Amino acid sequence: MSGKPQKIFKVVVIGAAGVGKTSIIRRYCENSFLEGYKTTIGSDFYVKKLDLGEVLVNLSIWDLAGEERFKFVLPTFCKGAQGALIVFDISRRRSYINVTPYIELTWEHSGQIPSVIIGNKSDLVESRAVSLDEAKDYSIQCGMPYYETSAKDNVNVYKIFEELTQLMIKYTSTF
Repeated sequence: MSGKPQKIFKVVVIGAAGVGKTSIIRRYCENSFLEGYKTTIGSDFYVKKLDLGEVLVNLSIWDLAGEERFKFVLPTFCKGAQGALIVFDISRRRSYINVTPYIELTWEHSGQIPSVIIGNKSDLVESRAVSLDEAKDYSIQCGMPYYETSAKDNVNVYKIFEELTQLMIKYTSTF
């Protein structure tokens, strides 16, 4: 057993249905990508262990369903979260519009925890419905980092989890 300090963080990954939450998580935890995932029902759960040199981190990653019929369970699953990834699909404007309610829901049930806004499916450049500048401006207004990812092409997937983990470490060390 290592003498390093250990931290356990609950991370919720939320956003509208079909934005690629499961794809992002699977790319990060299993380094895999499958075309045509089945819709998440309720929630799914993943664990990722990290050795950051000075500290060992266990991420409990909660993949929360985005379908409207499962929205009633989100408050329960958000409770106790120490970090959030709020995901939208850059090719579906409606999913971007839903980011604000997801931020509000997270903050209502977990406080203003470290969060990162994610524009997923950056590989769909020709179908872009939300500009990079618009999304960046919004994230600045919210006081959150913004990244564009592609789970399919493995772009920035590890970076978003690294960023969120560092934010959670910094946030928890202030208490």
